[in-house]
Amino acid sequence: MTTNCAMRSPATALIVAVLASWWVAAQSPPPFESVGLPDHFVATLALQTSNGQVSAGSAAFQVDCTRLQFVVNLEQAFTNVTGTTLRTGTRQVRVDLGPGTMAFGAKIASEGVAAAAGKPNLLAGNPKALAPIRYAGAVPLHVTLLRELQTGQGVLRLILKAPEGQGAALPIVEGPLLAVTNAGATNPLPCWPRSPRSVTARYTAGPAFAVPFDIYADGVGEVDVDAEGETDFFFCVSTLCVGPTGGGYPCPFPISVTCFGTNQMLARSYKAAVLAIGATIGPAPPAESSWTKYNVRLTSLTDPGPVATDDLGRLGEGYLGLRLRQADGWHYGWMRVHLSSAAPNPFWPVPVIEDWAYEPAPDTAILAGARPVPVPLRNDGLQASGRLRMTFTGEIGQAYTLQFRPELTVGWWTNLSGALISTAREVLLDVSLTGPSGFYRVIEAE
Repeated sequence: MTTNCAMRSPATALIVAVLASWWVAAQSPPPFESVGLPDHFVATLALQTSNGQVSAGSAAFQVDCTRLQFVVNLEQAFTNVTGTTLRTGTRQVRVDLGPGTMAFGAKIASEGVAAAAGKPNLLAGNPKALAPIRYAGAVPLHVTLLRELQTGQGVLRLILKAPEGQGAALPIVEGPLLAVTNAGATNPLPCWPRSPRSVTARYTAGPAFAVPFDIYADGVGEVDVDAEGETDFFFCVSTLCVGPTGGGYPCPFPISVTCFGTNQMLARSYKAAVLAIGATIGPAPPAESSWTKYNVRLTSLTDPGPVATDDLGRLGEGYLGLRLRQADGWHYGWMRVHLSSAAPNPFWPVPVIEDWAYEPAPDTAILAGARPVPVPLRNDGLQASGRLRMTFTGEIGQAYTLQFRPELTVGWWTNLSGALISTAREVLLDVSLTGPSGFYRVIEAE
């Protein structure tokens, strides 16, 4: 496959090709389905005390298609603990240990759970001489957790809750998730949904930010989706009470999204709709959703024992549907958000806005997560014909599109070609060295 593009000088061409290839690799994370990981993980859990670490139990995880199945074994000393928040890395899910159910998720099979009178006896006796307390269940996988597991950054963190009247929370029990190296080949996740490709979406890779707790933090929490210099949406945290609440009632901390100007967001009642990857975002809203210009609640934390609720608390990560009102009509887009435990206080799961994109064509639907997916380019140098040759490894029958950008970090990419169908694994691109200089990349097309 050969295509012609204009550039000004050989020296500029060589530098530009190398820089563009590096920049694309650095700024464009791989699509979801290309992330492989081992099938099994284990964690040894410990309770940190003033006298050092105390053994608290163990856990095992197994990748099952788009879910992560888990078994947690706590030492018998934890018998009368009534609840916990299970967080795998930046993933949070609420687990109620006593009744054996998991809020916003599947049932938990619990064994040996018994309510005991008195204060939690976490450190007394000999826990190892007793049968452990076992909990089992599954949590959905998402791209953030996948990448943490793949790079060895996953952590299992249990935030325990004492029985009512005996304190709000106990010390954190945690341990790193370690891959079982002899468990077999990595799992290619064959049933993982394919990340939508787009040759037109205008994609911005952050920078990611955590939703601020300070509503007066200048510039923090603002998102300019179309990069026109004006805030389109604003995220912040507020509180509905001051000081401790009486009677053990939780104090809610709603996390809200404000739509600036005439922009709108998909909502279910007064809550933001958190969509799965590939969901259609367009003029016709999904079932039980509607477009709104009013403030919507992204999720809510409660104190004591802060836990995120609603769709985001259940899924851990998802997409917000949005639309921008411009002179030529509505422009539809998405923002990816996940819950992060990487906060100064690990008791608080903080929503993080990762990246966003919108469709430049008016009144045109976009798929949640749709973005350009570049392929790594190799610079093969100048050819006798006076052209710069670039190559990449493709898939036979896969369509690709060549894009151009005059400045590396300013403006948007534009398409220089229609769909280029690969007829061989190794694809050649010959670029002319005359004309204006700029940057090139190749992206996958549907």
